[in-house]
Amino acid sequence: MEALAQLASAAIALLALGVSIGVAMKQAKIAREQTRIAEEQARIASEQTAIQERLAAIEEARRADEVEARGRARVTASIQTGTDKALVLHNQGLALARGVAVEVENGPRAPEVLGLEILPVDLQPGQPMPFHIIPLSMGDDRTLRLTVRWTDEGGEHEAPYTLQL
Repeated sequence: MEALAQLASAAIALLALGVSIGVAMKQAKIAREQTRIAEEQARIASEQTAIQERLAAIEEARRADEVEARGRARVTASIQTGTDKALVLHNQGLALARGVAVEVENGPRAPEVLGLEILPVDLQPGQPMPFHIIPLSMGDDRTLRLTVRWTDEGGEHEAPYTLQL
């Protein structure tokens, strides 16, 4: 009977050893998985930090562009049609356009723009300034070529235009 008890004890001890080994292996597997997850989380956190830094740089650049745009004027020239044709200068920028001047290419058949002698002027943001064009007669050039010049916080600017009448 004692041999049977020892055999039963040995069987229980062996079974306990097997369970212990199984638990240890499972714990090792869990530890490896936790390490892998921690490494993945660290990689993701690093990527998120890099993305946040890039977004911050983009936002800073956008703000800098916005601040710069506030100091910029953008003077455009267009033709207003209707009963009377007019050359219209327009400050489409966010800053004052100082010393706005226009140089029109004159030729024997070039259209005549009236009122340009008041230039140079300052144009406020959003401000248009029309100049009447003498009606065209047969054979006159239907193209108006001009250069607009102005100054703003960014310095001196020049924009050439070829406008169809």
